[in-house]
Amino acid sequence: MDQYAAPGSGVQLQVRIAPDALLPLRDQWRREQLSYSTNVTFVTDTNFPGGGYWRTNRIANFTVTLLAGETNSSYLIASAQTNASDYYSVTASNSLGSIASSRARLVVDPSVSSMATNAHWSAIVCINNLHQIGLFAQMWAFDHNNNMPSSLSAMTNSFGLPIFGWPVLLFCRADTSRTVPPDWSGVDFDNTSYEVLPGDPQNPYAVFCRCKVHGFYAQMDGGAVSGPRFGSIRRLTNSAAELNFTLFAGRTNLLEASTDLFNWTNLTTYLPTNGNFFFYDTSILPRRFYRIRTE
Repeated sequence: MDQYAAPGSGVQLQVRIAPDALLPLRDQWRREQLSYSTNVTFVTDTNFPGGGYWRTNRIANFTVTLLAGETNSSYLIASAQTNASDYYSVTASNSLGSIASSRARLVVDPSVSSMATNAHWSAIVCINNLHQIGLFAQMWAFDHNNNMPSSLSAMTNSFGLPIFGWPVLLFCRADTSRTVPPDWSGVDFDNTSYEVLPGDPQNPYAVFCRCKVHGFYAQMDGGAVSGPRFGSIRRLTNSAAELNFTLFAGRTNLLEASTDLFNWTNLTTYLPTNGNFFFYDTSILPRRFYRIRTE
């Protein structure tokens, strides 16, 4: 997993191997430095003799350096400084061969200290967590007859090991009432920052997982949403408008309407709640705009 750290922080990269892997097993950590090379090529235009254009190509190159003595399942940088910012990977080898992991990017920067406590960055990290939870839920469903998991505890791999940065992934930075456990065995799935809701499997926009703090949620289709959302707006035969929308937990949601996008009228107020809702607007107007505002 990519990591951001303030200068002087301890940084640990770790690799997990399936417990039935053929032993003995050897790991080798590597540092990969990114550089770019450019060249230009002429692209001929066959429709015009002698015609064409020049195209500049930018190619990424990684220079791999083996980290001497770093052959354990984890790699620790005790006091990371800005010059440690780079890409890192690890190879795992046994008698069957060797394979390299994907690259993890480490960014060591003084601004990370403020990012750890800043509300804006906490919201961004929360959305990223939901993206990953939604992605893994879809992967899990692919192996379970397209049925989404009913709980976070169900979303482990076949050996019960964490993936995608768990257990840290299950705790929102803005959640001050909960503490991230030090290891996987300490996770109480009934007391995480995120909760799985019984969404409609036939509705890709239904809520699957929600942050208890922000109210942000992941949909059944894996998409992450950071605000109230309309599912559909349609005109009925009696000229009424049927509004279908999803509200945020922990916030007061105000459904408002306007004819000019300037003056807004409150149609109804929903106290902190969650789930999908319908509202029927019987006002017969030539033009009507709707929005949901939280406060």
